[in-house]
Amino acid sequence: MKRLALLLLALWLALPAAAQPDLSRRIGATVADTGAPGYRFEQFRLDSADGQRHYRIRVALPVATPPANGFASVWLLDGNAALMELRAEQFARWSKAPSPPVLVFLSYDNDLRIDADARAFDYTPRRPGGEDAQLDPLGGRRNGGADAFLDLIERKIAPKVAALAKLDPARRTLWGHSYGGVLALHALLTRPAMFDAYAAADPSLWWGDGHLLRETDTLPAWPVPRPHLLLWTGTSDASPQAPTKTTTPASPQRDPTQLDRMRRARASVPADAPERLAGRLRASGLTVDAHSLPGLAHGQTLGASLLTLLDDIANTAAPVLDANGTLTTGATQAHRLALHRGDYVAGMLEAQADAPSLWLDDPQGRPLRRLLEAGRPNDFLFVADRDGTYALRARADQGPTRYRLRIERVLPASQQRTVEAPLRSPRLRALRAQLQAGGDTQAFWEQIAREGAPLIEQVDGATLVTFVWRGARSNVRLFAAPTGDMEELQRLDGSDVWYGSYAIPADTRMSYQLAPDVPQLPEGGRAARRAVLATLRRDPLNPRFWPADAPDEFARESILELPDAPAQRAVQPAGHPAGRIERLRLASARLGNTRAIDLYRSPGYRAGDPRNALLVVFDGRDYQDAIPTPLILDNLHAEGAIPPVLAVFVANPDAEARARELPCNPAFGDFLADELLPFVEARAGALPPAARTVLAGASYGGLASACVALQHPQRFGNVLSQSGSFWWAPDAASGQPQEEPEWLTRRYAEASRQPIRFWLEAGRFETGHGQSGILETNRHLRDVLRAKGYAVAHREFSGGHDWYHWRGGLADGIAALLSPSTFPDTAPAAASAISSHKDD
Repeated sequence: MKRLALLLLALWLALPAAAQPDLSRRIGATVADTGAPGYRFEQFRLDSADGQRHYRIRVALPVATPPANGFASVWLLDGNAALMELRAEQFARWSKAPSPPVLVFLSYDNDLRIDADARAFDYTPRRPGGEDAQLDPLGGRRNGGADAFLDLIERKIAPKVAALAKLDPARRTLWGHSYGGVLALHALLTRPAMFDAYAAADPSLWWGDGHLLRETDTLPAWPVPRPHLLLWTGTSDASPQAPTKTTTPASPQRDPTQLDRMRRARASVPADAPERLAGRLRASGLTVDAHSLPGLAHGQTLGASLLTLLDDIANTAAPVLDANGTLTTGATQAHRLALHRGDYVAGMLEAQADAPSLWLDDPQGRPLRRLLEAGRPNDFLFVADRDGTYALRARADQGPTRYRLRIERVLPASQQRTVEAPLRSPRLRALRAQLQAGGDTQAFWEQIAREGAPLIEQVDGATLVTFVWRGARSNVRLFAAPTGDMEELQRLDGSDVWYGSYAIPADTRMSYQLAPDVPQLPEGGRAARRAVLATLRRDPLNPRFWPADAPDEFARESILELPDAPAQRAVQPAGHPAGRIERLRLASARLGNTRAIDLYRSPGYRAGDPRNALLVVFDGRDYQDAIPTPLILDNLHAEGAIPPVLAVFVANPDAEARARELPCNPAFGDFLADELLPFVEARAGALPPAARTVLAGASYGGLASACVALQHPQRFGNVLSQSGSFWWAPDAASGQPQEEPEWLTRRYAEASRQPIRFWLEAGRFETGHGQSGILETNRHLRDVLRAKGYAVAHREFSGGHDWYHWRGGLADGIAALLSPSTFPDTAPAAASAISSHKDD
């Protein structure tokens, strides 16, 4: 129940991570060499205009007869890397799809997967300034050749490809990843008619200190038809080659100056940079499809976005109708369309200016409805109410106009049905086949009883987890799913098997619950969402659960830990001497309330010992019940990992007080500095200095730790934040606009650097799904702090907003901040002791 409250606080967006690929990786044999069913391959070579770069262009051509308007074509930057992602069976599938595309692999004429020097020049636009301004932060490579490379594609490569196959001029897509995404976006903004769709996968928006965002300050007049942008962002920052990661500040793999330039570059763009870019383009009238790729690091988004794009293009038939028109003022033009009763019709009208109105006439020529108003080009939908030939009439009501009318889909009534997502689990596919052959589920459930749930399978090189429930009547919901949301399980073919499958990292650790037959409340809204609490319980098919002493199934959570999940340090009893806990209460004049304050002293703790450290922990009850913090401190102290500790557990008077006090409330910060610390000192003796004092918390508690440290750096010199809610912004005053997210990050960016050290962690399942989420905003705070010169340890884990993970995370954070071997006499002079960038 506590975690539900915490999860409901988390808003969510993906900040693309920069990448440093393995530059030595070779391409080897690919499908272009071995062949693929339904396709043939051609290739040609050419050089750059200055003769410095050399290209090998491979073209995958469907063997099928081209459609009347020609094949759709997809132009792939980093062609060698793209080829390495594709397999013969995928080409075979695309060859049988409604619209098999021509694939143009734009590669360098070598066997490198990534030619870093060449792409750094070809894929980046020229920036203002001289040649010094054209040096890349990832290694001093030359930038600035994007326009010359686009000229080469347009003038030299495209004619050669057109000679190999008939291409549809209205279905051309340019795809690029990382720096390739930079080029795709630059091409969209400077040559919007060159392609019909531009696809950018995790584009390096930090490049050039946000150069692409500045390019959107002045947008072009979009042509008719308008191009379309597809934008993907990853949500994991876990790649070991990510550019800001290194083992020490003086890593031999990175020049410290270049590291600093990279950190500043990444901190120069906000966490919601992709969403801001998409918003600006949408506001200008462009269609933008933005998607996050949950749990995928920057490098992994290359293959995921590529396969998604190619599958979509191959399975999207050519438009039923694609017509261009020119009208004088008051003129009308009709476009005929034969339909059957019940046909679902989806279309789009585009115009550069003074868009015509669009009307639908029935088969007798009578006006049936207005689909679009004049001056409002958009997509439209309708259903045919009878058989016959309908007319779509464009009428120039506001002045002369040029337009494009597309009917993108006509779906007969017989095909209008919900299609269940394909089964990814091999076990469930086998069960479905058994059911279709007249069998039952008994053997399946007997095997689950022996082996336990959820199902763990390896599918296409990834770990697939499938949660199952037996015998619900109407629904089953999965709470704390790997998506970070509450998810509905699906029913397998009317059987007693309910399931939900998710691809997850191999080092996942998470807890979860299931809710069968959640009541469907008629009033809807918040009450209906909370109804899940009525049946929420542990998974009865999973023998692992926690807490062990929970009174019943409803108070327990099931555990999923994959073999590669990192060990949790110091969370189990080890027989060490236990510290002493004193239960107190403190009335606050500033806050007008009273709360429980628990003091913990390490075994042998003596007031005034210069080795002592002070730990102040928010959500004090949870950090003793859900997380055994006293036990963790006992174990770490006995191991010699930390000095003697005085821990202060600060409880919340109630839930409303928590929501009011923890999110950057100055009165709460003053309470801690001016009331709590004197109260503790009066009972425990002289307290350690700020450099040896740690504020710790999770969610809002992590936010409070960072906020109070900035408010009172002379009292609190260390921040330990677990899944901190750095998306937070204060509520607007009456009549005032709402503050943007990440209020505290902006305060740190504006303030002078203070003697504070940071240990931050966030879960890869805590992504924002189109908003500023915990994962993304923790990354952004990390980048801002490092750019300001703070000592920051940061790591990510494969899990969610979860006390079960935070147990081990707390132990690691305390040990990192309080280790006698690295603890500074003053901060930040020795802050580099924890500035190894733990982005793992």
